[in-house]
Amino acid sequence: MKQMRSNWSDDFPDTVIDRKLGEATSHPLYELAKKGDIDAAYHLAKDLVSDEAIEKLRKIIAGRNVIIVPVHAEEAVGRNMIPVATATVLAKKLNVKVDLSIVQATKVSRTAGDGWHRLIYSPAFDGEYPKGQLAIILDDTQTQGGTLASLKGYIEQQNGTGQDRIFLKFMI
Repeated sequence: MKQMRSNWSDDFPDTVIDRKLGEATSHPLYELAKKGDIDAAYHLAKDLVSDEAIEKLRKIIAGRNVIIVPVHAEEAVGRNMIPVATATVLAKKLNVKVDLSIVQATKVSRTAGDGWHRLIYSPAFDGEYPKGQLAIILDDTQTQGGTLASLKGYIEQQNGTGQDRIFLKFMI
């Protein structure tokens, strides 16, 4: 288990954000999905992932062999299944695979935290990333980007740096 952040290159693609911050939280299945109900998470993801986002991702991927690496973590209320379910929905629509070999190894409970809390409690990750694989890293929300920055750094620590490793972040 290591914590690590890495620099962002100027040519790193912008995050693809499918919904406004807070849209997912108003969905009737959100709380169940956040607490670990995989069926609720899957239906939430199916409801929220837009056709426009799928087409945008399809254009960016441009036929390259990619995997989706979702953040899956223990939250204050349970194991958040939204990123894994969203990755599953995207993978089916884009005909790519989901890789669950990397897990968030620390419980940081940042969902309700303020900016200072998020800076102090950075998540650490554990697991092996497939060598030479191109990835979409995915989380269910982006407040300040700390979780994705930590995941990006962790993957790059194992496989070197560069856009050939991670080229896209996606959020519902």
